[in-house]
Amino acid sequence: MSDPRHYFFLLLIFLLNITPIHGLEARRTHLFPRSIAMGDAFTAVGETVDTVAYNPAGILNKGAEWSLSAHPPLPVPLWFSYNELVKKAIDGSLELYDPDDPESLNEIPGTRAYLEIQIPISLVFIPDSGIYFGVSNNTRIEFVFPEQTIIPMVHLEAINDSVIEYAMAFELSDWGVYLGANIKGIHRIGIIADISLLRLLNLKQEELEAEYNSDPPPDWVPAADIGLLLRFDHPLQPRIGLSSLNLGGIDFGSAGQVKQLNTIGGALTQNYKELRMTYSADFQDFTYNHFSNNSIKRRIALGFEAAFGINPDNSALVALQLGLRELRYPSFGVSAKLGIFQLHTVQWIENFGTEKNPNPDKRFMFQLLLAF
Repeated sequence: MSDPRHYFFLLLIFLLNITPIHGLEARRTHLFPRSIAMGDAFTAVGETVDTVAYNPAGILNKGAEWSLSAHPPLPVPLWFSYNELVKKAIDGSLELYDPDDPESLNEIPGTRAYLEIQIPISLVFIPDSGIYFGVSNNTRIEFVFPEQTIIPMVHLEAINDSVIEYAMAFELSDWGVYLGANIKGIHRIGIIADISLLRLLNLKQEELEAEYNSDPPPDWVPAADIGLLLRFDHPLQPRIGLSSLNLGGIDFGSAGQVKQLNTIGGALTQNYKELRMTYSADFQDFTYNHFSNNSIKRRIALGFEAAFGINPDNSALVALQLGLRELRYPSFGVSAKLGIFQLHTVQWIENFGTEKNPNPDKRFMFQLLLAF
């Protein structure tokens, strides 16, 4: 226990056990394309910076060089995702509401319009030392049209999160057992409200903000993740990961809540010359307190990646990712690194329903960032 990070880790666990915060609903706090394309089955992968959103123990990766990736401060968002309904609205093929045709409202109940923009100001990842530091700003706008018959209502969520996080990981002797922790400070502002669709169309932005803008918690809300990763000495590099994200839950008051998510997973990596193939599987929310239903299938995620041309920081020149959520919803991603530029495209499906009454929503994401 000579490493000072051991004492920091124990202090963190103590502080989190006395935190009186309990969350109520799920929120995605990161938009890492590689892990999303692999079905979010990432608890035991521990190869690249994406692991900080799933298991902070994976950020200590011996033999990998440090890396820096950042978004330039441009007014154009370079990291965003949206669903099919937003895509139709952008290209003009969707006429959401026609005031001269009341029947036009019959086509939208049960659908979602979703847009999310995330701009990391800087992102530093040093895998060989087990240190990560990140600063980001995330804006999410979502319209939900519930099933209804008389007055069409809209569930509106317009949320902006500013996040500062610092993570560290260390190895317990030479056992191949890694512990990690991630401390986060989150400042959230936004609107979460149920509004009549007709009223929403007639309200100006300043009127909407004045009437529905939520009262955020004072200052910054603390949050933290902890993780455990076992690495076995074998040619296939088997790993077993265990993580608890958002310990104790996060309560943003009227601006939403986040529940603690406990996940266990496994991963294998096969190397053949310049080709690296990664296989992963997660069982999410094994304590059955995060998701709203008790389905086992809802909690299973599978992932696969074939990467060619591995860089010293474990990124790849070209990579193809595949994933499967709930054993039925596929995801697909392609990434490439061209000099200092990294390109990612992802298509995946989120299920906002239950196993018996699914409500799948197809989503797309594009990312362009600078990596040094």
